[in-house]
Amino acid sequence: VARTTFIVSSLTLLVSLRDLLFPGNILPFVPRDDIYLEWTGAFLHSPPPDTVEADEHGLEAPLFAGDKFVAQQLGMYLALGAFLKLCSSWGWRKGHASMGSGTNVANVDRRGVVTSKMIWRAQALGDFGVLMM
Repeated sequence: VARTTFIVSSLTLLVSLRDLLFPGNILPFVPRDDIYLEWTGAFLHSPPPDTVEADEHGLEAPLFAGDKFVAQQLGMYLALGAFLKLCSSWGWRKGHASMGSGTNVANVDRRGVVTSKMIWRAQALGDFGVLMM
C-alpha cells in the first residue's frame, strides 16, 4: 500500500507543483500533457510562447487572471494533500512490535497508524472541499 501511495502521490505532487509554479508549461516526459493542459484551460491564461495557443489566446490571456489564480490555488491544495499522503505512507512510524512482552498484539505501539488514519480522514474532507470548489 505504501509503495502505491508513494508512486501515485509523487506523480500528483509533480503535476500540481507544475500547475502552481509553472502554469501552462508542458512537461515533456508526461504523456499527452498538452491535452491535460488544454482540457484544464491552462492555455487560456498561460499560453506557452511561440505556439499556436499563444497566437490564439495571447491577447486575451490577461483577462483570465482569476482562472490562473484559482488554478494555482488548486495546485497548491493538491500539492499539500499529496505531500501529506507521502508523509503518512512513508514518514511516520507504523508502530513497534518490540514494545511490551514478546509478540503480544495488544502491546504494539500504533501511534503512526492512528496518526495516518486521522490525516487521511481529514484529507478526504479537504479533497471533497476542493472537488466542490
